[in-house]
Amino acid sequence: MLSIIAGMVDFTGFSTLGHVFTAHVTGNIVLAAAVALDGGSFHWAQLSVMPVFMLALASVWLIARASRRHGASLARLLLLVHFLLLAALLIVGVITRPSADPLGLPAGAAAMIAVSAMACQYALFRLALPGAISTAVMTGNLANAVFSAMDLASACHPLLARDSTPLNRSFGRLLGFLTGCIVAAVVVPFAGDWTWSLPAGLAAIAIALACDVSFAPGPVTPPRGPSPTARTLPVTSGTRLQSEKVVRAEPRIGALRSQAHVSLSGAPSVSRRHTPGLTPATVENTRVKWL
Repeated sequence: MLSIIAGMVDFTGFSTLGHVFTAHVTGNIVLAAAVALDGGSFHWAQLSVMPVFMLALASVWLIARASRRHGASLARLLLLVHFLLLAALLIVGVITRPSADPLGLPAGAAAMIAVSAMACQYALFRLALPGAISTAVMTGNLANAVFSAMDLASACHPLLARDSTPLNRSFGRLLGFLTGCIVAAVVVPFAGDWTWSLPAGLAAIAIALACDVSFAPGPVTPPRGPSPTARTLPVTSGTRLQSEKVVRAEPRIGALRSQAHVSLSGAPSVSRRHTPGLTPATVENTRVKWL
C-alpha cells in the first residue's frame, strides 16, 4: 500500500506540479541540468527538492528521538505524520489549485509538502523497521528483483546472502509503485488537484492496518519513572551500588504469559576463594539470582 502511495504521489507531482519528482529526488537535479543546458527555464522547486528532503529527514529523526518510541510504536507514529503531510497536501491542492500554474509559488509549496511526505515514508523504514526495504525509492527494489531472479535461474550457488530480499517482496513493491502511477495517470485528467485525496485516503487506511500488522521488534525503551511493581534492595555502604530495582514484566507474545521474578533468596553464592580480593560484605551484596 505504501508503494502504491509513493507511485501516486510521484506521478501526480510530476504531472501537476511542474515536472517535480517527489519520490525520486535525485532525478530533479538531472532535469534541472538538462533544461539549463538547453537554455530553457526550469522550476525552482526542482533545485529545492534535495535540501527540503534532507531537512524533512532530519525533522523526522528529531520527532522519533523526542518520542522515545521504537519498533511498531514508532512506525505508527511516523505513519500518522505521513498521513498529516498528505492531508495537508490535499488541502493546499484543493484551495490553491497549483495545477493551474505549475511554475507558480503554490505549486512549489505543494511539491515541497509532497517531498516531505515521501521523506517521512522513507525514514519510517530506516528508523522504525531496520532491515526492511524501502517503498518510496524503487531503484533498490529493481536491483534486488533482478539479482534474486538471476540467483533463482542459476544452477550454481547463489551470489546473494541468504537473508537478502526475496524476489516476491521486491517485485511486489515494484508492482505496487507501478499500480500507483497507472491509477494516478487515469485519475489526474478527470480529478485534477483532487487526485491528492487518493494517497491521503490510503495513508489513513495504512494507519488502521498498522494496528493489525506485526512489525519487527525494536529495542526496549527503559521506563522513565519508578515502576509500581519495583522493589528497592538495600545494600551496605562502601559499595557504589545504592539501590537495585527489580521490575516484573509480562511479555505480550501470544499465549506466552510468564512473569519474571527476581529474589535474593536461593541465589547462587559467590565464594571468596574463587573471587580473590572481595570482602565478605561485598560477596554478600553481589548474590543475585538470574532469570
